[in-house]
Amino acid sequence: MKKKVLIVSSICLLFFVGLVAASGIYINSNIEEITRRHLGAGIQFEAVDFSFTPLPAVAFSQVKIQKGKHKINIPSLVLYPDLLALLKGDVVIRKAVVEEPLILSDKTPERDIENKRPGTSSPVSPSEPLTTAAIPVNMINEIMIRGGKLVVNSESTKMPPVSFAVAVEDIEKKDQTISVAVKEFTIDEIGLKFAGDVAITSFSPLGLKIDASKAAINPAALKNFLVEFEFLDASLGNQIPKIEQVTAGGFQLTIDPNSGEMDLVSESLSFGENQLQNVSVTLSKEKGYSLKCAKVLMDVGTVQGWVNENPKGKEALEQLFVKAKLKDLRATGKIELSAIDLTGGGQKGAKISGAMDLKTEGLKIHLVAENGKEQNFTISQLETRVILEEGKPSLQVSNLQLASSRGGTGLLTGTLEIPVKLKKARFEATLDSFQVFDTAVNLKAVKNSGDKLTFDMDLSGPSLTLLAKGQLQTPGREKADFWIRMTECRISRGSAAGKRVVQVQTGSGGKGDKGTAPGDTVHQDFDFSALKGRKLSGEAFVKIFQYNDLPQVKDVNFTLACANNRAVLRGSMGICQVDLFVNAVFMAPNQVVAQIEGKGANMNLTSFMACFSRELPMFLSGKMSVMASLFVQGQNKKALLDSAQGDLMVTLRKCTVRKVSRLDDRLDFLVDMLNAAAITSLKDDAVHFRKGLAKAQIGKGKVILEKFSLAGPLLDVWGKGEFLVKKKQLKLTGQVQTALGFTNDLEIDRVFQKRKT
Repeated sequence: MKKKVLIVSSICLLFFVGLVAASGIYINSNIEEITRRHLGAGIQFEAVDFSFTPLPAVAFSQVKIQKGKHKINIPSLVLYPDLLALLKGDVVIRKAVVEEPLILSDKTPERDIENKRPGTSSPVSPSEPLTTAAIPVNMINEIMIRGGKLVVNSESTKMPPVSFAVAVEDIEKKDQTISVAVKEFTIDEIGLKFAGDVAITSFSPLGLKIDASKAAINPAALKNFLVEFEFLDASLGNQIPKIEQVTAGGFQLTIDPNSGEMDLVSESLSFGENQLQNVSVTLSKEKGYSLKCAKVLMDVGTVQGWVNENPKGKEALEQLFVKAKLKDLRATGKIELSAIDLTGGGQKGAKISGAMDLKTEGLKIHLVAENGKEQNFTISQLETRVILEEGKPSLQVSNLQLASSRGGTGLLTGTLEIPVKLKKARFEATLDSFQVFDTAVNLKAVKNSGDKLTFDMDLSGPSLTLLAKGQLQTPGREKADFWIRMTECRISRGSAAGKRVVQVQTGSGGKGDKGTAPGDTVHQDFDFSALKGRKLSGEAFVKIFQYNDLPQVKDVNFTLACANNRAVLRGSMGICQVDLFVNAVFMAPNQVVAQIEGKGANMNLTSFMACFSRELPMFLSGKMSVMASLFVQGQNKKALLDSAQGDLMVTLRKCTVRKVSRLDDRLDFLVDMLNAAAITSLKDDAVHFRKGLAKAQIGKGKVILEKFSLAGPLLDVWGKGEFLVKKKQLKLTGQVQTALGFTNDLEIDRVFQKRKT
């Protein structure tokens, strides 16, 4: 029995050896014919070697294949044939191992296609695309590619070079598409590494479809690829934030050579603490790009880092710091973006358009002011819609809840767009003793859709106090852009300690009388740059307005029209029983031209003086009428005062000066008149005038009294004079006449000086 087994085994072994030897002889004698028959003409190789161990294999070295203008260089190609199939006349490769293939594809420039060949009448024909049709996939069960590169050379159209390293387990060919399941696929030029299914339709132009459960992406390499081959504009590419590495799940990538589009779909993209879910990106050289994403969970610190890296973002942040007088801003927390739909590039231009929803909870913001003071804010809840129109963002805030570490809370519900579009807005906003550094704000604002905005606000800080109540509507009446009516508006700047009062002294104004108080600052030019390119019209009415301790203004009624880099303001107001009519033009960058007219008839003199002082009304009574006209122009406050010119006329009736013995210093020039008439005692300590008149011209920093007169039962006074505005100096010359007919000369020289009290 043992001898029979030995004999059978020996026969099988001899048969196998004979089979291998016969296969080797067949392959060695027909290798070039077989190769050329199945791989096509144009194949060259330096050497070919058939080996029996450890497995039968055919090894080629320095293989060169040419198909038209396309070339393939393979330093080493090893084929492991199926010997049994080979004996039947079928060429079946169990496995093919390709070492670092280099595929060179050359596209004839489009401009040469239309040109004729030199000396011939036929045009140059373009090179055929390098597709997968010539690859004998039906003969190969398994392919392993160790490294490699595809390089496309084109003068007319930029085509991407692609490096790849593939380990193929299963391979299938349908029509001209090769589908493989790979253990590892790396495309360095687009920063992609994955394991999954790959379908290749063409090498030049590159056409493939990738489906991988997991993938790794290098965003910097991908961005450079998209910019270099014109899928993205370079200016837009520079705005893409820097991300080190992205991991993807459920990843799909399609490059369509016919449409020139690249589609990327992924169930998840993650980097650091940030994650994107259900992402879809389409890129096209002609159509631009579109981005859709179901949800993004983002760390605020990462976003702030992106803003600082982006030149435009950093510039905008620096401008915010200047306007808000901040030194630093830091934010911590998470934000959620959803329903993202963005487009841009191509014929639409580089600017982004689209929309997304934004939510956040527990967001903390840390601010550092210019003076070093620090404060924290907490946004406990924020829900808003972000809309981008050609790169310009706007927000539709529906819910905002915030708190200040220094005290106070804020709440906004409804819908409010930023920049504000009040016509469509519908919201309620409240700030309850909300503290911002040293400033406290109280606010109640209500706006129903289509109705007016009703607001009540008071703000109190070390350098500014503001109180405002009223209504705002946009668009306003008579097709104006806005209409505002305020029942009250009060503004106060500076501190009480910095206020100055006027003191009167007798004298002729020496070297010390320059009219400049210590601490006066240089006058800065106005800034009307906001008028450039703006068109705006509106109407405003304020029942009561007051600025610092200046006289209260009532019934302010103005119309405003902005166009051609200027604003025209027309209106009226009441100040101390005087009706003022104003026509003013504000021109960018800093010019003001204004005409002011004032009229007041039969006014109560006591009430009029009460507008300017709390002391003077107790000394004066009577009736007064005023007519004035004033023209000013300039680029700052000083220039306006220096340019002032106009005329003034004041009339008095039944005027009485009381308490003459204790007269305020500012009215002491009346005592000088009594002294000039040698009147030393008065009945009831008062002097009466039946009428009075003063006519003056205003110009060159002076109020020139062309004539003045006072007529009464005890005393008549007449003359002329001037008041020097800068020096606060009053000069009067004239005559006085008593009831007995005595006439004396009058000369008054008084200087009003400012001093701190």
